[in-house]
Amino acid sequence: MKKRILPALLLCASLQAQTMGTLFEALKQNPSIKLDDLAVMKSKVGYRDVMARFYPKVDALVGFDHYNRPSSLVPLPPNKILPMVKDPTVAQPFGTTIKRAGVSVSMPLFVKSLFTQLKRSELLQHSAKERKKLAFLQKEALLVGAIANWHYLIRMQESLATKEKSLQKSMQVVRLKVKTGRAPESAMFKLEEAVDSIEIAKNNLKIQVEQIKATIYQLTAIALKKPVQIHQSNKIKEEKLFALEPLKDKADADALALKAQKEQLWPSLVAKGSYFSNQTDAYNNDKSVREGYGSYGIYLKVPLFNKSNYTQIDQAKLSYLKSRTKIAKATLELKADAQRLKATLPLLEHSIKVAKRSAQNREKLLKIARVSFKNERMSEEEYLRYEDARSDAQAKVAALVAKRWQTFVQLAVIYGNNLKGIVK
Repeated sequence: MKKRILPALLLCASLQAQTMGTLFEALKQNPSIKLDDLAVMKSKVGYRDVMARFYPKVDALVGFDHYNRPSSLVPLPPNKILPMVKDPTVAQPFGTTIKRAGVSVSMPLFVKSLFTQLKRSELLQHSAKERKKLAFLQKEALLVGAIANWHYLIRMQESLATKEKSLQKSMQVVRLKVKTGRAPESAMFKLEEAVDSIEIAKNNLKIQVEQIKATIYQLTAIALKKPVQIHQSNKIKEEKLFALEPLKDKADADALALKAQKEQLWPSLVAKGSYFSNQTDAYNNDKSVREGYGSYGIYLKVPLFNKSNYTQIDQAKLSYLKSRTKIAKATLELKADAQRLKATLPLLEHSIKVAKRSAQNREKLLKIARVSFKNERMSEEEYLRYEDARSDAQAKVAALVAKRWQTFVQLAVIYGNNLKGIVK
């Protein structure tokens, strides 16, 4: 039963994936997208980590201290010590081993760098979301490019099949001429060699198709048997160079990291408190004594000198400068790519029209050449050149169409366009 269910499920998945919309939805389940989700979750945890530093820190402590001479459980004023000394039966709060149990609390009241680190974590969280979106757009472009290349390879296969069929017809004519002695036997060898070359080319195309199928399966987990149809439904919105946004957020975060590092040199205000219950065996009569002791206070901490702080400031400054330089470099590259791709698109569209017209003319010329060859007014070499020219013209059209799609999706990614809304 299981053996029957599995092929049915695979067939069902293949039938469902007949539109680009289905493939785009399947792309959202790609494991690499899940990894990007985890990166966003990690940035959120980083934000909560900074927020947690504003909360009080509470510790429970249990331990003991051993002294080489009797020591006080808690600080005692003199007016309490004197009465105990006069009466030796009273257990005095002094001993050599003191057990302690209690809690300590500390809380930052004002630490300037924490507020800056909080802003930085917000930027890093936003940057992670934009990196996730950019990675998804790049995978969408890869998927559309693979489909376009698959269509190109199909056109190539159809062209080779047409060429092979044409050569087979010509071989029938030549075979008859060889039998009647009107043509040398070598004429058959040339045509057979041309057919063999087509067979090798067809196998190479099949290999490339399998590679494309594997790419699509890696992206969507869907095994397609044939490429889905694609067409452009909307234009690209050229609002901003979206590919720069994650870099900008990273640079702004590095600027805040530098600021926070400098703010480590600022004074900070901290509240601290503690309460301990202390127990010991009195040194004068070995009776158990227990005393409680607590305190709270507010402290102003002023850093006077810490050499590592200045080293960390230098490191943060270098990271910020590196980020700004990366933005400048990426801005030039993306602007140049965007201008090149926008200028290339209309040229490719015009070339496609010209190539289609050329392919039609090559088809007409081949029909004329086929008749001339049949009537022995054209040599075999000349006829084969017309076959090759027609095949090359058809391949050129398919190649230009595929290149136009690749150019289009690259431009869409640069401007942050979701291909699901403009490719159907």
